[in-house]
Amino acid sequence: MKSKAKKQSSMKSLFTFFSSVFVLIFFAVPGRADVLLNEPFSGGVLPTGWTNTNIQGAAVWTFRSIPSFSGFSGGNYAVFDDNALGAGVIPNEAALTSRSVNCSGRTSIFLSYYTYWFAVEFTHGYVEVSNDGGTTWNTVVDYENTTVGSLAAPSKEVIDISALAANQTDVRVRFRYTDGSQAGRYWYIDDVVIYAGPDVGVTELQGPLRILSCGTSYSAAENVTVVLKNYSADTISNVPVRCDITGTIITTLTGTYAGSIAPGASVSYTFPAPVSFSNTGEYYFQIYTELAGDAYLLNDTLIDGRYQPTSDVFTVVQDFNNSPSGWYTNTGTGSRHWKYGALPGSYLGGPSGEGNSWYFEWLSDGTGGVAQTDYLYSPVFDLSGMTNPLLSFDMKADLCYSH
Repeated sequence: MKSKAKKQSSMKSLFTFFSSVFVLIFFAVPGRADVLLNEPFSGGVLPTGWTNTNIQGAAVWTFRSIPSFSGFSGGNYAVFDDNALGAGVIPNEAALTSRSVNCSGRTSIFLSYYTYWFAVEFTHGYVEVSNDGGTTWNTVVDYENTTVGSLAAPSKEVIDISALAANQTDVRVRFRYTDGSQAGRYWYIDDVVIYAGPDVGVTELQGPLRILSCGTSYSAAENVTVVLKNYSADTISNVPVRCDITGTIITTLTGTYAGSIAPGASVSYTFPAPVSFSNTGEYYFQIYTELAGDAYLLNDTLIDGRYQPTSDVFTVVQDFNNSPSGWYTNTGTGSRHWKYGALPGSYLGGPSGEGNSWYFEWLSDGTGGVAQTDYLYSPVFDLSGMTNPLLSFDMKADLCYSH
């Protein structure tokens, strides 16, 4: 059976060489977790670093999960159960003391916890704070004659302890129960948290993009987008943001993120006015939040940079419409070679080809197949001093077998 094969390949070329330079500048001030102490008593035992001290009598605080106490975390909690001791066991006084907490660099410190205090006359539940390692204690809350919370609906207490704890390196909190030699009842405590707030910072410059694709550049109207993170234990909103841009241009962007940011969450914010980065050169960004009362300023600021590359410094465009443009072929092997001219039909000689091309066509006469090897050579291009030269071209190929 006679067989024939036909294969056509053509190339319409746009040869472009260009170099670019990219400089990466990035400096981030590290973030810092805002929650300095978080104790849910989930282990059911005295937490590491805490102390449980009997001051009068033998009884101390206990850790259990029955009866159920509906704190934030649920499960285990701390309780001084004077009722279980019986009316004849007096006096009783015991202190549950937290580990040391470093509040340095913080200007606004809060203590929160869930509690159920069953009031009995002459009994007291003292919440006390020390900033000298426990040598001196300062009372911030005194529970006495009024019941606070319940098992099913404990009270979440939030206390500003900034006057005692701000910028202090050794802060401790303790819960001291005393029955005043009366038949007391109980004091439940759970989910003890010491935190600074509010605290928000910039973590990332999202736009303009840090790395450009080959052959692309920044435009005359680029959006500046940043990522804000809420390090606080509470939701924050209405965060003012500022961006100072220096280097190739000098300008300042300001705006306010008006939405809410949940504790620990991050959001993207785009400044209202776009900026032109079309001029070649370096652009330096100093971006920071300006939230009033921010408790930790060291994580507010992000320093970053972008570089508009120099491109198209050397460009050669050859479309072959008017001449072979210095390209040439050799004899290779076989009887077929690269040709210059317009291809018939719907190849690159048509609308997509815009005229002449270099093409290779073999076995078009149906005489049978032989091995074909041929090369198309370009003229010499001087690329000295260039980096990252790029080559692009248009090509179309067709392969058809019939038997």
